[in-house]
Amino acid sequence: MKSSEITATIFIPTWFGDKYLDELLASVFSQKCDFLFEVLIYDSCSKDNTLAIIKKYINKHNNLRFKSINKKNFNHGLTRQRAALDAYGKYIVYLTQDAIPANNMWLSEIIKPFKLNKKIVAVLGSQQPRNTAPPFLKREINSVFNNLGNDLSTSLYYKDKKFADSLEFLGFYSDVNSATIKNFLLNTIPYRKADYAEDQIFGREIIQAGYIKAYNPRAKVIHSNDFTASEYTKRVFDETIALKRIGPILSTLKLGYVLKDLVKNIIIDSITIIINPEYNFKNKLHWLIFNPIYLINKWIGYYQAMRTTLGDSQKIKKYSLEKNKNN
Repeated sequence: MKSSEITATIFIPTWFGDKYLDELLASVFSQKCDFLFEVLIYDSCSKDNTLAIIKKYINKHNNLRFKSINKKNFNHGLTRQRAALDAYGKYIVYLTQDAIPANNMWLSEIIKPFKLNKKIVAVLGSQQPRNTAPPFLKREINSVFNNLGNDLSTSLYYKDKKFADSLEFLGFYSDVNSATIKNFLLNTIPYRKADYAEDQIFGREIIQAGYIKAYNPRAKVIHSNDFTASEYTKRVFDETIALKRIGPILSTLKLGYVLKDLVKNIIIDSITIIINPEYNFKNKLHWLIFNPIYLINKWIGYYQAMRTTLGDSQKIKKYSLEKNKNN
């Protein structure tokens, strides 16, 4: 296969990713499309079975390229930009190591919106939470993507004076499952250096610059993060710090609002847990106990981030999941 013949490059950064990687790559290489694609993987010195899984697929497919990078050199924004430089495809499609294409039309669907309008420079696909995800996380993921558009249509998001205060929504973007144009990244708006929320920064910049983002729910992946309750606190901390770096969009905490939100969502999730036929008695009991803990920890992480200044490296290191993972 000649590099000039490749339409899409699927980029997957990995680090201790063996839990889902085999299933992910099996789905990627089963894609049905009328163009050629390649898979590009950067691994950050994994010590588990990640490399063995990659090697298995390299031996089967000549359109898989792999590079090993030092974990210290990994940056969510710059590494994705570096991948764009390395990609052969006209389009570069981003997946995380735990996002599994839900069907064999995923790749075709995430590329399709680019043909609708020349100003479409980024496509966001949908996410379906795993059955094993905490009930609150299922609710949140489903809510986010249901609000973006219905399953039968492609939605377009662009700058509009009427929605000047809605940049957070208009620019919502996730590199769990997304695609953009290689030349656009290299010559117009690149991924910025960012320890976190590089996708949100990119999404907002393209909207502010007058370009269009498309949301295609048919380009679906199965994805939800596997965090313990304590890890989730740190994850929320990282996300909130990252959003603070983007701009002053977050409000201060009010105890009354937090308590109201907690009570409301604990009741909603508890009812869902009780009536869900997919849960046996043991599952119901487990989530009735632990789901509220996740919800409480979410607000703890948010509170810690709101009380931390962006220049306080000691506090950030103390509360951050990302910083502790890098050690």
